[in-house]
Amino acid sequence: MKSISRIIVLSLAIVICLGILTASASEVQSVNFKGTVHFVAIEGGFWGIVSEDGKNYDPANLGQEFKQEGLPVQITATITNRPNIHMWGTSIEITAIAKQGNSK
Repeated sequence: MKSISRIIVLSLAIVICLGILTASASEVQSVNFKGTVHFVAIEGGFWGIVSEDGKNYDPANLGQEFKQEGLPVQITATITNRPNIHMWGTSIEITAIAKQGNSK
């Protein structure tokens, strides 16, 4: 009888975990904003984007051609909330990026 109870409890735990993972995966959050590219000189240095409303974004895939201090950009991205060593801003995966006017 103890083994049947353990199997039931384990099965319920698996079902609950799968439900949580499925719910998390379906809640993809996208952002679309204008911002400015900056080199952030902490944690060894990295490139970040500060939006016009002052939010910091840490892109995982900023292309080399966009790594220019003060470059104004238009961004469409998915929020990933991936853990990283930077501890700065919201982690994002860029899906579209374009340079804006008045670039330095």
